[in-house]
Amino acid sequence: MNTESMNDIKYFGGIYAIMNIPEWKVYVGKAKTFNKRDHAFELDKGIDSRKLQRDYDSGVEFIYMVLYIKKDLADEQIFIRDKNDNDQLNELEQMYMTLLEEFGFDLYNEQCNNYKISSQNRSIKNLNIKNSFYEKKKMDFIDDIRERFKMNPEELSKHDRRKEVFENYVKYSLQGTTQGRYLTGGVPPVRFSM
Repeated sequence: MNTESMNDIKYFGGIYAIMNIPEWKVYVGKAKTFNKRDHAFELDKGIDSRKLQRDYDSGVEFIYMVLYIKKDLADEQIFIRDKNDNDQLNELEQMYMTLLEEFGFDLYNEQCNNYKISSQNRSIKNLNIKNSFYEKKKMDFIDDIRERFKMNPEELSKHDRRKEVFENYVKYSLQGTTQGRYLTGGVPPVRFSM
């Protein structure tokens, strides 16, 4: 889990997810630097991917999660072969798409839904990502979901009360706070939660 605040990481890049927990859908994206990638602004202006934009426009509430912070990729043993930074971010983005699909999420990412990047092509083996790195990131995600929702992703994905669990999370995690644009301390509509 990434415990750094957005101020601590805004000059770094990495991988993020915009999660629709009640409907178990997710958008996985990458940012060369988080301060230059304002997905909430794009959604607010109506210029995002069709399915994600449609849900956003209908008032669906989302959670924004930073999944991976790229501070110095050279320090980590991620890839089997050397890659440049842009290729690394692309392949980490695809790895997280695969990881989240493994937990049953439907992807908003249109390039995947149109099978331009099939799940077969996004296999960990095809991405040349070390299995140990993938398993660690999988455990980090499980721990993050457990901390936020008090249950593991497999339980939450099948949970018939996901909307209620999500609303409780928003209510108690944002109570009395205002954490930036589109976050309003638990007062509906909460468009994004961190």
